[in-house]
Amino acid sequence: APPSRLSRRASAAMMTTPEGEFSPPRVEDLGAAVEALQSDLEDVEQELAEARTELVSVKEDLARKEAELLERTKENQLQRWNLVTSAAELAEERDEARKKEHYIVTLAAQVKP
Repeated sequence: APPSRLSRRASAAMMTTPEGEFSPPRVEDLGAAVEALQSDLEDVEQELAEARTELVSVKEDLARKEAELLERTKENQLQRWNLVTSAAELAEERDEARKKEHYIVTLAAQVKP
């Protein structure tokens, strides 16, 4: 409930004359003020229940997104590991190719035309 509505309804219990002097409230006025405050309380309780429902929904959505992010993170880590492994294998193959090239060059140098 907006504060302005609460303030207006609650002020019904504090009676003043048009000149601003205090006037004891009548029982009927107090009853109306209590009813108005009870109505406000019901409105606030309803808004609170709706907010709690929305909070549960937001928490569920967040948990789902966190699970998706964790899954993507695992996939990215696996891809990175595969890339590192592939790079190491390629480096090993390159080193072997260089050794073979060096061997061939050495043999070629020993063989005189």
